[in-house]
Amino acid sequence: MANTADRAYGLTILSPILNGTASTGEPHDRAIRRELLAFGDGESPLANVPTTHLARWVVIDALPYEGIPARLDQLEHKYLLFTSNFDGKLDDYLELLRTRIPDVVDRLWSHCIGFPGAGDRVAFGAYMKRCQVETTFFFGAYTAYTLDQVLRALDLQRRMARFVEDQQATGGTPATLRQAFRELMAEASAAPTPRPGSI
Repeated sequence: MANTADRAYGLTILSPILNGTASTGEPHDRAIRRELLAFGDGESPLANVPTTHLARWVVIDALPYEGIPARLDQLEHKYLLFTSNFDGKLDDYLELLRTRIPDVVDRLWSHCIGFPGAGDRVAFGAYMKRCQVETTFFFGAYTAYTLDQVLRALDLQRRMARFVEDQQATGGTPATLRQAFRELMAEASAAPTPRPGSI
C-alpha cells in the first residue's frame, strides 16, 4: 500500500516556496535555510514529535539535468521538501507537528505559498495533504517496530556493549557473570524509554 510499510508511514511533502523577499529582506528560500541552520548540532525539534523515526527538511533549488535524451526542466518556484518516517496515521502525525512544534512549523512553512499557519487545525491538515506526494516505494529500516521499541532496543544494545567491556576487564566466575547479567536485564527492563535523539 502506498505511503506505508508495516506499522510505519512514509510522508513526503513538497511545498512551493514564495518568490521575492521575506520581511527580513532576504529571499524566502534563504530565510528557510537560516532557520534550518539555527537547529545546529543541538537536539532536533522533531525530538518533540513522538513517533518520528527519521525526518528531514531540504530546500530544492533546481532539478538536476541528466543529459540527453532527458529534458532540462525548470522550476517556477523553489520547494521545501519535508520527509518523515513515523508510527501511526497521517492525521495524528500532522496534529503532533502542529501542536508540539508550532513555532518551528510556522517559521519554516510561512515562506511557502498558501500556508495557513499552524493555528488552524483543519486548514493546516488540508494544506499538508495538498502538498503531499504519494510515497510509492517506501522502505524504512524498522517498519515493524514502533519508535519506543527501537529506542529501547538501542538502549539495551548500548548497555550490553558496556556490560561486555566491563566483564572482560574484571573477569569473574560463571556464577558472578550470570548474576551480573540478570542485574543488567532487570535494570534495562525498569529503565524509562530513552528520549528521541538521545541515542
